[in-house]
Amino acid sequence: MADVRRHGNIVGFWGTLATDGQTPLTENVQAGEFSRPQYVGQYGGDFAIYVYSNVANTVTLYTAHSSQLTTEGSDPGRVAPPWNYFYPTAFSDPNLTASYTLSPGVGISLLIPRFVPGWTMLKATGSSQLYAGWELATT
Repeated sequence: MADVRRHGNIVGFWGTLATDGQTPLTENVQAGEFSRPQYVGQYGGDFAIYVYSNVANTVTLYTAHSSQLTTEGSDPGRVAPPWNYFYPTAFSDPNLTASYTLSPGVGISLLIPRFVPGWTMLKATGSSQLYAGWELATT
């Protein structure tokens, strides 16, 4: 059996946790805006995401490569995300993007196997209070 190491950051996209370390606190997000970018590594593995919205909303997962090259043109620098290169995440068909319409007060969990994005962000269609997080399991 493989030794699986989990990396979990349940406050990765929007919102945070209360001081008890358990209770999610949401963050206000304007319509058409993106979450803060999150660097999730170059290791690949199973990527799990959880998203909650307080209003009806469509949320789309956007991804970009590991990062822009350094000024020397060598390995990617991971200090800043590649802002101009985030695109909607699609599965085996370009029409099957990772977009989910949520009812008010409902969350969704999604597992994307063998995911190697580098950077990720979420985009919301409606002004809302969102809470979302991610975990990446590598073997």
